[in-house]
Amino acid sequence: MKKIILILIIFGWWAAPAFADEALTKGEAISRLSATDFIKNKIGDLFSWTIGYDLSRVNRIKLVPNIKYIKAIPRSIPPDGRSVLEISAGVEDPMGLPNLSGVRADLSSIGRLSNTILVDNGLWGDRVANDGIYSLQSNIDPSVQVGNKEIPVAAANKQGWLAVTKTTIIVRSPSEEAK
Repeated sequence: MKKIILILIIFGWWAAPAFADEALTKGEAISRLSATDFIKNKIGDLFSWTIGYDLSRVNRIKLVPNIKYIKAIPRSIPPDGRSVLEISAGVEDPMGLPNLSGVRADLSSIGRLSNTILVDNGLWGDRVANDGIYSLQSNIDPSVQVGNKEIPVAAANKQGWLAVTKTTIIVRSPSEEAK
């Protein structure tokens, strides 16, 4: 009963004399609410017979960070422990860059840490501070086998929303480098 009264207050029906002394069942309340133009429009926005269920029509505010791109330079690198691999990700957040809590990469496929931080502070491989381009520099562990290696990157914001993408590099043998 409290929920029905709350719904009636939200929709401005509390002062309506027809509802003041009347107790409604859940079914009656739903029937009356769904008969209003406001609810019909919201249901129509949520579900379309031509498009189907469309959540983007209901939640118009984007909450999730966006990883615009990710790149690895060079795309092909030997596992010599010396050659520098640079990973950069262009990241944005609907509430601005200060709302990002971190950008991390999983470098376990190349023999490095699985939770490596990408920075946007102008240091350690990052060119310009606070430009939305997060970077890191690493190398390939010499014990890593040759082949394609995926490097996942995740960006999180302070609300806890997470965006994940990945890039692929080619670990090639040093003898292929001479060719």
